[in-house]
Amino acid sequence: MRLVSTVCLGSLCAFFLSACVGTPHGGAGRGRAPVPLPRPGTVKSPEDVISTLRALERSFTARHDARGVFVTIYVVSSEALYKRLGTGFFEDDAYVARVMVVFAGLYLEALGAYERGDRRRVPPAWRLAHDATRENRVRKHELAILAVNAHIRDLAVAVYRVEREHGLPNSRHDYVAVNDVLRDATGRAQHRLATIYAAGMHALDVLGLDLDERFAHAFLVRRRAASWQFGQRLLRADSAAERAAIVAELDADAVREARRLRRLPMFLRWIEGENAVWRVPASPAL
Repeated sequence: MRLVSTVCLGSLCAFFLSACVGTPHGGAGRGRAPVPLPRPGTVKSPEDVISTLRALERSFTARHDARGVFVTIYVVSSEALYKRLGTGFFEDDAYVARVMVVFAGLYLEALGAYERGDRRRVPPAWRLAHDATRENRVRKHELAILAVNAHIRDLAVAVYRVEREHGLPNSRHDYVAVNDVLRDATGRAQHRLATIYAAGMHALDVLGLDLDERFAHAFLVRRRAASWQFGQRLLRADSAAERAAIVAELDADAVREARRLRRLPMFLRWIEGENAVWRVPASPAL
């Protein structure tokens, strides 16, 4: 089982070689103009989510900030979910729409806190993901996969907030149905990533025979299932202290996963070579 898990993680990282092949846009762009973030409370609908993410994607790519790789994946996923609203695919469109808004809000909260240097308000898995862009030599796939892992951690909090703070009962059916949307969006995400960051990715995708997409989807399904369980535990908690303990456990789980994801099989390191390294100019620590 451990061998299978290692191969799956390696293949998942190969999927995110969408950000690792060809000519990159550059480093993390630290020390440049501030990231344009929306004012708190202004992202209120799925349309707001998508327009905000598109603006972030343009900003990150223009400033040669490696974090744009994740935002590109996030844009495509959000667009795919939005297109399913109102089609009968989901049982409760209002629930899915609210999850999209709350979920994006958590990402923006963490990003804003990191940009302000308020590290205490940045979940540990997000600190790892953002800090990776500050390394002088960082493998580009890591920038995407670490952010994906941190964002899936946020799902547990979103599940809690949507029901407890917004009064919408969680829909297990629709939560699981999102997995199918994400699977179907993989091809579009790869195309967009190749167009912006890595023209050579199309050849890699052909060589991969779709195995990379399958293993990436398996990872997402597994991690999303874990976040659902954490979210349900938060909803069942009887006190703020118990919820804080669960969040601490959630954060520890996400950090363990992040550290495991950074340990790539050696054959992938050989395949990636120098093109996989996103060179980042040195910058002072926060």
